[in-house]
Amino acid sequence: MLTFCELSGKICLSDEIEKGQVEQMNIFYIRTSTKEQNEARQIEVAKEYGCADQGKNLFIDKQTGTNFNRPSFEAMKKVIRQDDIVYVHELDRFGRDYTEIKNQIAEIESLGAKIHFLDIPVIQTGDEATDKLLRDQFINTLSYVAQKETEKRKARQVQGIALMPVDADGKKYSSKTGRSTGRPKAELPKDFAKYYKRVQDKEMTATEAMKLMDIKKTSYFKYVKMYKEEQGLA
Repeated sequence: MLTFCELSGKICLSDEIEKGQVEQMNIFYIRTSTKEQNEARQIEVAKEYGCADQGKNLFIDKQTGTNFNRPSFEAMKKVIRQDDIVYVHELDRFGRDYTEIKNQIAEIESLGAKIHFLDIPVIQTGDEATDKLLRDQFINTLSYVAQKETEKRKARQVQGIALMPVDADGKKYSSKTGRSTGRPKAELPKDFAKYYKRVQDKEMTATEAMKLMDIKKTSYFKYVKMYKEEQGLA
């Protein structure tokens, strides 16, 4: 039978694994918010739990924590078996949405596995129901904090953009870097003015002009609007 012990703040298995059962597996899940963030620290911790085989017992995603539409997370759920233990370095690495965190934990546990967040202490009161109650309270509190931190960060970003100065083209820009916000301004295709004039003079159709410039109808009329604005014809 599988039993658990506390060792240096970690959950571990006893040496007794009931004969005839499939051996329990440790699985480690890692998430960083962007491709630029380094997951090396989390990988080193994963190795301490014997998880170094990516795609088998180590799963890494590099994307937002506000939802769980993540390829490695979905792949992980497909390999989880009865009595496996899923480790996550910190709860906010698991996710940042209060409701989804609880739903995904419930789904993993429904597979017969356990999930352990290394920033949440192991609770052993001797009563299983009490242990679960206290653990759930920890998870609910940290999930709430994680979601609120995300909401506050987004609100600060919106406020920061609203306070940015505006350049001559009406675009907001950073006073520190001088860079404008949003996408770079589109440029007219080569020879657009020439072909547009021929269309206006009825020397060719708009469809013929689009084919010559290799652009779609929606792009053509967007460029027409840009051209008129630049020429003061709008």
